Parts: sequence; C-alpha cells; structure tokens
Amino acid sequence: MQKYKKIVERINELKRPKVETNIFSIGGRGHYENPISDILAFFVDPKEDHSFGGLFLQSFFKGAGKESPLLELVDSPIREVCTETGNRIDLIVEGDNWVLVIENKIRHAVINPFEDYEKYANKVYNQKTIIYILLTVKEEITPPCWINVTYENLISHLKKDIGEYFVSATNTKWHMILREFILNLENEYVDKKMMKERIEFVRNNYTEIQEMKDMLGEYVSYMKSMVVSLLKSEDKSEENSIAIKQHDWGKEGVALRFISNKWGSKTNITLLLRKDGLLRIQLYFHDIEEDKFSLIKSKVDKSKYRKVWTESKTIRCFGFFDSSDQNRIFHE
Repeated sequence: MQKYKKIVERINELKRPKVETNIFSIGGRGHYENPISDILAFFVDPKEDHSFGGLFLQSFFKGAGKESPLLELVDSPIREVCTETGNRIDLIVEGDNWVLVIENKIRHAVINPFEDYEKYANKVYNQKTIIYILLTVKEEITPPCWINVTYENLISHLKKDIGEYFVSATNTKWHMILREFILNLENEYVDKKMMKERIEFVRNNYTEIQEMKDMLGEYVSYMKSMVVSLLKSEDKSEENSIAIKQHDWGKEGVALRFISNKWGSKTNITLLLRKDGLLRIQLYFHDIEEDKFSLIKSKVDKSKYRKVWTESKTIRCFGFFDSSDQNRIFHE
C-alpha cells in the first residue's frame, strides 16, 4: 500500500493550480497569438502612453542574452510584416542600428518559413544588426540564427525591472493591464510545464495508476451492489427491480441514482461518492402532487436533510445526508 500512498501524494502535488481569471481569458481568446502580438507591439514601443518606457525592449534583449542598446525606435513596431513570398512576420521592432524580428508562438507548432523571414530582413535591414527571436511558451529547438526566448524568461526580466516604473508612473491603469497580461501568459506556461510533468508521471507509473483505476471501479461496483441488495431486502417481491444510473458530477464525484420500478421512472435515491471520501444521500421525487409532497416532507427527517429545493418545476429534492461511515449510509 505504501507505493499507492506515494502515488496519491504525488498526484496531489501535480494538481493543476487554481487559475486566476484575467481580462484576457474571460472571452476564451487569451491564448490567441494575434491579440497577444498586438499587445506586445504596444508595450515594446517606448513612445506609447503606457509609461513603461523601454522596459519591454530591455527585457527582450536580456532574455536573448544581448547587451541592451539605446532603447529608442526609429518608427512604431510593425505587425504582420509581409515578405515577398507572402509569408508574414509577427513583429518587427527597429532601432537606430538594430532590429528585432520576433516570431510569436503560443499553442502552435514551430513550422514557420524562417529562411524566408531572414531573407526579407537581410534585404530590408542589411545595414543594421538583426536579432531573430522565437518567443514561445515552452523551450523549443530553434533554427540557426534564431534565439529562443520563453515567456517565462521574458516575464522574469520584466518583474525584476518593473519596480522603478511603478514608483515613477502617474497612470496606474496600465499597471493593472500589464499585471493582467502577465498573469494571462503565466497561466499558459505554468499549464504547459504542469502538463509535461503530469504526462511523465503517468508514463513512469502507468501500471500502478491502472491498478488504482481498477480499484476505483471495484469501489463503485461494490457500492452499487450493496445499495441494490439493501433496497431489495426492504421489498423482496419479484416485481421490485432496481435500475442504476451512473453520472459524473465533475469536482463533486460519482453519482449513483437508484430507481425502483415501483417508484416511477424517475423518482430516485442518489448516492454521491464524493471526491473527499464522504458519502452523500440525496432524494429526488418526480411529478409529485402538492398534497403528497406535503406528506413526504413531513416524513423526511429535517435534521438529516436540511435543504429542500425544486428542479425543473416538478422535481422535489431533499439533501444532504453526509457521512464518512458507509455503514451509517447503508442504514439510512
């Protein structure tokens, strides 16, 4: 049992952390490359009114392992730069004697025409030092001439140097937007790192995890058979048949609905096998007339079932009887 205990402990460690909602993720498009590249183009321009000056430019150079030059631009950053063959470069940032060519990858594979990007940049900016940056969520193998800068690396430099801008800034609106932007990107690379660790964990413990999955199946089957046996012991007539419907209630656990043909097709006792180890009974009475509902309500122990509610106008529900003691649940 010790090996299973260690696996459970490790699974708890690898649970995905609760992600804080941010303004970029609300619409479900926070990971799209184009809007993220648009925001980057805004923040890397020292002349924009975000009050962060050359913070982003400086972080890009540090992330690429390059000495920061004079952080002034000859023109605004250019998005979706079209090459002679029709390919598009995500972002070009031009300084006095340097150029950043940035390809931004969030959830897409790195299969871009990098040679065409280089051919275009060398033709247009041949008098300047060109730095090719592949900006990614996770570390990638880059083509020759390109430098892989991860968002984690970029954000670490942003956080190190942002203090002085917070002190001197007069417009805190952009502080909030930058925080949300960073949070949105952190959610991306943290999730990618967690996914990699979780996949490796499953691969290394596949046999034991499968055994535990089988145990879970045995547990659910045992609870089904016990409840059916108890219900049949209350009514031993041949006409009494018990149907079982199993539902996945997500974070709550597995719900088992027990339905006797004598109760009607939908009235049921539901046993919830909660993920925290507790067991819960809920009662569902379908299409009950008001006078019969009053009678049922008077018979239900209010100290055990403290909540009464109605679903879909005709379903009267009673809950929740919780216990960690399965014998107490079976008795109930």
